[in-house]
Amino acid sequence: MLSAVAGSLVLVLALAGCAGSDTPSSGTSGSPAAVGGAVRTYGSTGPPVGPSRLLSVEEAREFVFLGFDIREQPVLDPKQFAVTTLRGPCGAPIPTPFRAQRGEFKVYRSTIALIIETMAEPGPAVVTSFLDAATGDATDGCAAFAEQIGSAGSSQVQLVRMLDLPGISQESVGWVQQVTAPDGKVGYRTIVLLGNGGRAVMLAVLTQTEPEDVHLRDLVTVVASAR
Repeated sequence: MLSAVAGSLVLVLALAGCAGSDTPSSGTSGSPAAVGGAVRTYGSTGPPVGPSRLLSVEEAREFVFLGFDIREQPVLDPKQFAVTTLRGPCGAPIPTPFRAQRGEFKVYRSTIALIIETMAEPGPAVVTSFLDAATGDATDGCAAFAEQIGSAGSSQVQLVRMLDLPGISQESVGWVQQVTAPDGKVGYRTIVLLGNGGRAVMLAVLTQTEPEDVHLRDLVTVVASAR
């Protein structure tokens, strides 16, 4: 599983197994799980190719809401990071096109945040299917679900809101969840999936406080831009 401590909270992208449609619709599909957020966006104004590399630590340090002491965490054992698996906005298991290999994802951390970014080029049909699966799991008012976080027992994960990310990428879907650990400590997990043609990108951010949408949008814009 993907687990790493940010402060006193653990971030996990857990076990998967779901699929979606290969054909995108026009406009927004699905139902927002929280007021004010678009579940899925499509836009021709996004970068035509997408990022050619992963986020650098210098770029991550520009976002002070992630902390002033951001550093790259060496990934000695890729198996501890489940970039190949994902739980959707409401907890559905979703397979990803990513592989847990060195160089294919990066981990940054500070005392108040954890950032994981990864990308793959599986082809347009796979990318669309991946985003469709995440979109299809977003249900208005869905219940919290239990997720195993390391060896500390099950945490309760509750969808807070879907993110509205028009124009960021050709296809995008993102959401914020509240994670309550077995000891009652609370943190927030933000996951953003981007699709540009045959390339898929995933950004996962764990923070101790709920992030503001303006900060998330700035970060995602840097991730989505053709660097």
